[in-house]
Amino acid sequence: MLDTNFLNIPDLISTHAASFADKPAIIMDSTVVTWREFDQHTNRLANALRAAGLRAGDRVAALAPNGYQLIELIFATHKAGGCFVPVSAFLSGDQMGLLLRDAAATFFFAGRDYLDRVEELRATLPSVQPDRWVAFDFEAPAWRTLDDLLSGSEDHRPERWHQLPDMACLWYSSGTTGTPKGIIRSHQSLQALGILCGLDMNIDSRAIALLGTPLSASGTWINLMSAIIAGGTVVSPPRCSAPDIIALVERHRVTHTMLVPTQLNMILEEPSLAGADLSSIRGLLTLGSKLHGYTKSQTLARITPNLFELYGLTEGFGTLAKPSEHSTKPGSVGRPILGCEIRIIDEEGRELPAGEVGEIVGLGPFTMGGYFNRPDETRSLLWRDASGRIFLKSGDIGRRDEEGFIYIMDRRKDMIITGGLNIYPADIEAVIGEHQDVVELVVVGAPHRKWGETPVGLVKLRAGSAVTEHELLEWANARLGKHQRLSDIVFWDEFPRNALGKLVKPKIRETFLKSFEASESLKQ
Repeated sequence: MLDTNFLNIPDLISTHAASFADKPAIIMDSTVVTWREFDQHTNRLANALRAAGLRAGDRVAALAPNGYQLIELIFATHKAGGCFVPVSAFLSGDQMGLLLRDAAATFFFAGRDYLDRVEELRATLPSVQPDRWVAFDFEAPAWRTLDDLLSGSEDHRPERWHQLPDMACLWYSSGTTGTPKGIIRSHQSLQALGILCGLDMNIDSRAIALLGTPLSASGTWINLMSAIIAGGTVVSPPRCSAPDIIALVERHRVTHTMLVPTQLNMILEEPSLAGADLSSIRGLLTLGSKLHGYTKSQTLARITPNLFELYGLTEGFGTLAKPSEHSTKPGSVGRPILGCEIRIIDEEGRELPAGEVGEIVGLGPFTMGGYFNRPDETRSLLWRDASGRIFLKSGDIGRRDEEGFIYIMDRRKDMIITGGLNIYPADIEAVIGEHQDVVELVVVGAPHRKWGETPVGLVKLRAGSAVTEHELLEWANARLGKHQRLSDIVFWDEFPRNALGKLVKPKIRETFLKSFEASESLKQ
């Protein structure tokens, strides 16, 4: 009788609307949406989606900048019983088409900035009927305006059409290589993500969370879900440059945000940082790529000491390094997030004790429901412990110490084998990253006639640096073990990135090897 009385985010929105009616729920530039309005808007849009033909489980896709309309669409889709599919603007037209056909989206919402790109896809997406192409903020032939969709729709609370295991969101892999895979997140998974990460980072009803990265990226949803569940306030500008971030933190007294290392580097180089008051920040979360020594020390000293570093998989488990642990556990990515469990296994799938290096596997309450329509690829990720519990393989190599702190060595496929010895690029990167002029770097293996492979450092320097490649090479090799020493360092201006700003190592490696092979052929 009581099995339907589960925690439900749409219900929480209504509860917050009653408790915090006039409190801001979403702030976008000069627009403020109160909790009462947020509840009414999402109810009205949910009812409009149903009236337009949305059925339970239908996929609603959107390509638009961050903002109150996109956030309202996410939660209106949930209230209507649908599944939200965020589309990244970083994808090519072909990749978007693959994603949308795979998801079989039945509605598509777009912002004016992406009209030309979306128009190219229309003929290839038969699952979206002509009256379900909806324009957020423009008028164009064959597009239905948002106002037209909402016309006549009432703001009464819609009947619940979903249960905890039902799909709430389909996040797609970046699509930088191969076909993007849809990662199924259930309502239970999203709710657990927001609750547990929020508890770990002290997000409560007083939180003011700045969304500094696109909502098409899964990491952005951590602060979004935590703040919405807690009844806080979400600051969601359409775009976020380094000066914007600084100004928004000061203006709104932002308490929590998530920024990738690239953004932190840009903020550190921003002149307005010098006089800024960022003392309101209680939690600065970073993820996507490792924070190297100089960037980390400067972030702690000049932005906030309240730095959280997250390591994890969109598929569903992670660790969190908390502010007090940066000095006591240097190099660690922290301990498992509340509710998660992590083990280390060898190549035969046997569990390894603390201190030994192997593949990281994990489970958690926000684990995915699988890859959408890809059961074989889902099964390939699974590992079972002695009791039969199911863990996900990460593909990352690491170790766990006696206190449960996790240390990442590298991706299994990124390991370099030189002279029969395994070399983990992350170990070398940690050393080079301590140089004050190094902003970002990637260590890759280059072919070597004698050793098989040899490590090469690809490095981006901070602006104004005068260090040379040879000087940095000598500095690094003086600090590395004999078997780890670099054969070369090559300066790069920029690295390929995915939608969240994470370095795309396969693309970096491919680009480097092409240039390496070309230079070797010239020597012959």
